[in-house]
Amino acid sequence: MKYKLIRSNRKHLAIQITEEGELIARAPKRMPVREIDAFVKQKRQWIEKHQSRAKMRERMKKSFVMDYGASVLVLGYEYTIHQENTDRIFLDQKNGFIHMPSGLSPEEIRLSVIDFYRQLASAYLTGRVGVYAPKIHVKPAAVKISRASKRWGSCSGKGNINFSYRLIAAPPDAIDYVVIHECCHLLEMNHSSRFWDHVSKLCPDYNEMKNKLHAVSERLTMQNL
Repeated sequence: MKYKLIRSNRKHLAIQITEEGELIARAPKRMPVREIDAFVKQKRQWIEKHQSRAKMRERMKKSFVMDYGASVLVLGYEYTIHQENTDRIFLDQKNGFIHMPSGLSPEEIRLSVIDFYRQLASAYLTGRVGVYAPKIHVKPAAVKISRASKRWGSCSGKGNINFSYRLIAAPPDAIDYVVIHECCHLLEMNHSSRFWDHVSKLCPDYNEMKNKLHAVSERLTMQNL
């Protein structure tokens, strides 16, 4: 089975399937190739299953067109993109529409959705940090919105909390988990047991929230958002 080998100072061998379906083996510097090959062979069934899923997602992503009539997630709810005689984008919660100016190309619609996400995320996530940070007696230096696609949030050593604009697509309880997660990093800049103790006090079902976020991530990736 073909794979890309990456060696480093790690202690254990691990395999990874990229979004494009490529198999990567991450191995310690001195591990013999025969051991790596044997491990890959042992995991063949798991690898083939996840490669198949990755390739299917990639095909769906390439065939998807963001146009009027398509639906996107906002705070976990489906909204249909609707062309309107307007010069701005606005959310119609009552009827389940995101109204947009008419005459936009699919790429212009996609970029408009991203810009709309960023605007919503900035206000909403800043507000949620304002709810949870005081509960654990922390105060971030700043709350920023990023274009990160690989992770929902991050916390810098300077005390800045960053959230991906994509997070605004997730359900409110899953968003709150990410907010809590990053706020807790202001107490513990690691993922130690003490860190997870802090998280679980405010979000005891955080594992369920991770599953929700995974489903949202797959949807956003397919839509190239």
